[in-house]
Amino acid sequence: HDPNFWDSNGPLRGIKRDLYEGGIRTPFLVRWPGQIEAGRTSDHLSAFWDIVPTMADLIGQPIPEQSDGISMLPTFLGKGRQAQHEYLYHEFIRGKTKPYSARSLRMGDWKAVQTKAKNGAFNAIELYDLKEDLGETKDLAKQFPEIVIEMERTMDEAHQPLK
Repeated sequence: HDPNFWDSNGPLRGIKRDLYEGGIRTPFLVRWPGQIEAGRTSDHLSAFWDIVPTMADLIGQPIPEQSDGISMLPTFLGKGRQAQHEYLYHEFIRGKTKPYSARSLRMGDWKAVQTKAKNGAFNAIELYDLKEDLGETKDLAKQFPEIVIEMERTMDEAHQPLK
C-alpha cells in the first residue's frame, strides 16, 4: 500500500494509525429513507464511541452506563438539540510495554497532537486550528501557550491506563 500514490486523505495530514486528521477522520454515511433527508450533510463532531448510544436511542433503550458516547440521532433526523462532546481524545497504543506512543485531543476547532520519541519521552505538543488549517501544517503551539496548557491538562485527565 502506497498512501502517497492513492492520496486517499486528500488535504488531510497523516495516514491510518496516525492521530492527525488523515489518520482518524472518516466519513460517516447514514441511509434511512423516509426518516433522513437524502443528500443532507452535517459537521457534527462524533467518534466511534457514539455508535452504541445512537443504537440504544434508536431502539428506545437506556445508554449503557460505561459509555461516554453521545447519541447522534438528533443529527441524523435533523430534529431536537444535538448534544456535543466537550472534546475527543485519542491514543495510539502499541502493546503492553509501551502504554501509548501518541495522543491527540480535539476541542472545538483546536487540535493538539503529541507523539513520543524512541526513548519514550513525550515530544512537545503540536497545536493546530483546524478551521484555518485543516491539513495541520502550521503548528501554533508557541503562539498559544495557554491553549497548549489546557489541552495537555485535558489529555492527562482523559488518559485511562491499560489494566
